[in-house]
Amino acid sequence: MKQVPPGVQRLLLGRLAPGSWSITSLSPDIGALARRQGWEVHEFGFDGATDKRAVLDALAVSFAFPSYFGHNLDAAYDCFTDCSWTPGARVLLSIRVETSSALAGRDLVGLSTLLTDVAEFWATRDVKIFALFIGCSIEPTLDYWDGLDEPEHPPMA
Repeated sequence: MKQVPPGVQRLLLGRLAPGSWSITSLSPDIGALARRQGWEVHEFGFDGATDKRAVLDALAVSFAFPSYFGHNLDAAYDCFTDCSWTPGARVLLSIRVETSSALAGRDLVGLSTLLTDVAEFWATRDVKIFALFIGCSIEPTLDYWDGLDEPEHPPMA
């Protein structure tokens, strides 16, 4: 995995806890790399999304949420926990936020929290879900490992 930042290497090798992670920049081919390693990948750019509803709509389309989806974070959690992944699955949600005005501040933190909760739900069912927010630095961040001599140290909580 040359040219891949150390934190991303740790994520793809399963050395990090499932949940939401961020990184300030990353090559667009991360999805292809993850697929080659057996990951199910869902990539989002949210370009043109003008509000949180548009962001939730993009998630609903990608994950085939039912028509009665309520377009709020609680409803999204319910739909994510109704998805069917096979035990042992590794799912990467690659979310590019650098050009999205809809994902800012509280909305970004809310989506990150939602996806961490979803990952915790599925982790008890032997499914590993990682949401990787690319273009921002919300905690926890994969940028932690860049430039470290000993990349095995975990980020501080």
